[in-house]
Amino acid sequence: MFGTYTLGRFFGVVENQANPWWLYFPVVFLGAFPWTSFWPAAAGFHWARRSTDGSLIVMLWCVITFVFYSLAGTKLPNYILPIYPFAAIGVAAPWLDALEEGHIGRALGASLLLLVALVAALFIGVAGYLGGTYPAQYHAGAHVLVLPAAALLAGVGIVLLFAARGKVLAAFVALCLTIAVLWLGIVQGLLPLVEAQKPMKPLALAIRSQLAPGDRIVGYRMNVHASLPFYTAHEVEWVETAEALRAAVCAPGRVFLVGFDGDLSPLRAGLPSGVRALLSRDDATVLIKPASARCG
Repeated sequence: MFGTYTLGRFFGVVENQANPWWLYFPVVFLGAFPWTSFWPAAAGFHWARRSTDGSLIVMLWCVITFVFYSLAGTKLPNYILPIYPFAAIGVAAPWLDALEEGHIGRALGASLLLLVALVAALFIGVAGYLGGTYPAQYHAGAHVLVLPAAALLAGVGIVLLFAARGKVLAAFVALCLTIAVLWLGIVQGLLPLVEAQKPMKPLALAIRSQLAPGDRIVGYRMNVHASLPFYTAHEVEWVETAEALRAAVCAPGRVFLVGFDGDLSPLRAGLPSGVRALLSRDDATVLIKPASARCG
């Protein structure tokens, strides 16, 4: 267990969970947003105090954690979670100094301006990506984005107003409330909409409702190595080539085959004649090969 799921995940790729080396850059940026705008100021703050308090521990923890998981062969977004408690401490320290001194210094002031730029970039990026990649879903669910967008824009404006007037505590509280309302809107409105667009859950539940002892599930060229086993509560065999697919499907017993229409359609002629469709969702399909079907 230790060798496979600890050393194996670092030195190799487990369960096809390979990702590019830069995966954790967007993960930590979005995961800590909007506090990420204060990271440059926090880095300068702790570097100046690296020999006098716990700043060195904060910096080493964040840097080593980020580098360690970036070098690992197996990468998942949740692996980087240990970085956030120390990153939060790192951002809290300069804010604490500002609260004690009663004014926002140059570094925190620049961070607030950076926050405005990041908010603008986030809105432009999200709108451009969703509108271009999923235009129908984006226009149908755009109303769900109104609350978090309005909370973010209004909150940042209030924070800037308090900061300009030298009201440090009010600015800090307004920023915290903005984040709370932002995430409330995302969790209550946006995430359910996103989940409804994912095809794998209904497909997996359809498979699960018909699973019997001895049945097998085969996934063909699909990057859903977590959701399909999770929702089916069953082991999944992953194959990437037409030859491996035919061998897996032609093996004795009933098989549930999951793949995308574009990948499966050219191969249907080479599958047993008894293969039938169970369910399709968007461009993903579940096929069933009965136990009695044989390959020619």
